[in-house]
Amino acid sequence: MSQRMFVVSTTVVALLLWGAQVPQAGALQLYQTEIPNGDRVVRGGQAWPGVGHQVPQGSGDRNAFGVAFQSAGHRWSNGLCNADSDGDGFTNGQELGDPSCTWAKGATPERSTGVSHPGFSDSTPAVQPATSASSSTPTSSTSTSSPGAAKQSQSVAISVVLVLAFSLMVVG
Repeated sequence: MSQRMFVVSTTVVALLLWGAQVPQAGALQLYQTEIPNGDRVVRGGQAWPGVGHQVPQGSGDRNAFGVAFQSAGHRWSNGLCNADSDGDGFTNGQELGDPSCTWAKGATPERSTGVSHPGFSDSTPAVQPATSASSSTPTSSTSTSSPGAAKQSQSVAISVVLVLAFSLMVVG
């Protein structure tokens, strides 16, 4: 195989690998906009852009919230908001900053700090559980960006650069 053919082949493979990541990132962003604070969900201090999945980056098996979200037609509804998908004593709305279940797509949630993961019982918001009549004032905050999605894009870009650099070393 000529060096030129090797470089072209390697470049095509790198671009295909990069392209395979784009739809997943787009799907995450699409679903994140369908729930309040979808881009701010945190579990154990880690951003979790794949809110409906068992893994942070959002592929593979769904968690309890992901199953409920799919059953709700991938839309935020009063039923989904009032449900406690992970059984931790907090409604999905409380965990995602919409304790009154009044959020509409594109609107600002009632609360954008202290967001937790509605799919895992080990992730709870800094508010009182649904069964309590106490105040639901949050005491913690989270980042307003989506570091998980940014980290994924950065990883893909680094992979492409490394493949291209390796190709150039082989040619040179």
